[in-house]
Amino acid sequence: MDLKNNIKLWLFSGYKCHFYSLDFSKNKNLAGLWLYDNPKLESLNLNNKNNSKIEVLNITNTPLLSCIQVDDTNYSTRNWLERDKHHSFNKHCFKTLKIKKLTTNNFHISPNPAKNKIGISIETEIKYVEIYSLLGKKVLKSKDQKEIDISQLPNAVYFIKIHTNTGIGMKKFIKN
Repeated sequence: MDLKNNIKLWLFSGYKCHFYSLDFSKNKNLAGLWLYDNPKLESLNLNNKNNSKIEVLNITNTPLLSCIQVDDTNYSTRNWLERDKHHSFNKHCFKTLKIKKLTTNNFHISPNPAKNKIGISIETEIKYVEIYSLLGKKVLKSKDQKEIDISQLPNAVYFIKIHTNTGIGMKKFIKN
């Protein structure tokens, strides 16, 4: 939902909704946001050049939201405490992961969410596995394994990319 043209908006209550994306980048008067219990929320842009005016932000229970785009990461981290452990604040969040062609998604990962290890169930041989952050940065690469140790990764949402002899597949998972 694009709310940036509603420049007089100062409070927004969107809890227990099914938003996928919210953009408040032009709402300089914004003082409070309640967005908790949004299981489908994947992107949130709060880069309104006036983050210090936002006194209340509740984004708890938003498992697909990882990076929140802001203009002041220090203020956001210090003051907006009603958030999930995997949330981070960044000035740039919307770099996308580019994939040329997915040729197979005939695999399963479990558990999801995962804490220490992810198991891969697939009928073909795995050449290698890559794990990417939501920002598209490769954070892990593993060869020929059907079990991947993710214990060193920070809690967040990731993409797992499987390379096999028959193609490439990708799925999203949560590390918590």
